Amino acid sequence: MSNHPIVHIEIPAKKAEEAGKFYGDLFGWKIEADPMYNYVQFQAEGGPGGGFARLRRERRHRRRPCQSRIARWQDRVSQNRNPPRRLVRHLH
Repeated sequence: MSNHPIVHIEIPAKKAEEAGKFYGDLFGWKIEADPMYNYVQFQAEGGPGGGFARLRRERRHRRRPCQSRIARWQDRVSQNRNPPRRLVRHLH
């Protein structure tokens, strides 16, 4: 094992400013908002520093790309439309 300490961590949060205030009050962390980079940082006494990474908007009902492709192939085959060539090769 290497002997390298953790120096920076990121905590995901929907509302970074509110998360910073909450953890700052809870653990006594020094919180700094950087509006230029739209980032909230913290420094824990005796521990690593870090920041609160803003979560992007959630996408609901998102399928994995592979599942989407399979579903499209199944639709094309069931409707007797031109199935993808790769699929045809595997079926014969």
